[in-house]
Amino acid sequence: MNRFGKIIWLHTALAILIVFLTTSQSSAEDCPRAVALYNQAIDEEDLTAKERLLKKAIPLCSAQEVLSRIYNNLADVYEKRGQLSLALTFYKKALEARPDLVTAYLSVGDIFFRLKDYYSAALMYEKARQYGPEDAADQRAREEAHKRAKTHLMVYFNLDDFKIPDRYVKRLDALCDAVQDMDQPVEIRITGHTCDLGPRAYNRRLSLKRAREVGRYVAERLRQGSATLHIEGNGEDTPLLAGRDANARELARRVEIQVRVRSTLSARVSCETNWGLWRRESHGKG
Repeated sequence: MNRFGKIIWLHTALAILIVFLTTSQSSAEDCPRAVALYNQAIDEEDLTAKERLLKKAIPLCSAQEVLSRIYNNLADVYEKRGQLSLALTFYKKALEARPDLVTAYLSVGDIFFRLKDYYSAALMYEKARQYGPEDAADQRAREEAHKRAKTHLMVYFNLDDFKIPDRYVKRLDALCDAVQDMDQPVEIRITGHTCDLGPRAYNRRLSLKRAREVGRYVAERLRQGSATLHIEGNGEDTPLLAGRDANARELARRVEIQVRVRSTLSARVSCETNWGLWRRESHGKG
């Protein structure tokens, strides 16, 4: 669902060029040259060549409008290559340069959607809607993200910590409210994860602590008998993103929650009753 390509129009780039050709710049900068390289990159189909041109343009101009477009296009290159961590880095730079850049919000939303972090995807789509008109495809993506966030949720954690950060309580409450509204009993699988920093055995235990903490919160918020919870810790084995950079590690430190309607043949066991069972089942996993 990458939409950036549909709005990279040559006349926009030329408009930027005209602005900066008529604007005085410091002697250390060459914004017209940066814009020219940007325009070359737009016309270039080879991703490696496009990346080279955009990187060459970055140090030539400090104008935020120009930088935002360069960063956004460079992020798009990395997204197309599947280098999602690098893509997120440069989309962030684009938004720092221009906080109202709709295409960057949409692209970040697309990446989170791809990673199954639907709540974060929905937030990005909503942000894009604040700054520009929403077409039918954008609306469908936003609505689908909101829908999926009710049954699949990510909660991220600080390094070497299993306390739920306050900023994620709202999304947990939204999921619990959605479960309460379901007219059928459900199963909730809660899986903890860590990044690759630290000993594997320690990370396995930490991931389980994170999952238990989220499980305890969810169990307290739900009415008795409405859900069966399964808790486990996967340690560092299943990161969201490949790599060992800051983005990859930050997104690896998470708990993933998946909600499924329970079979009508399943026994209705309360969360409270199952808590001891989860601890015994999960303890052997470290």
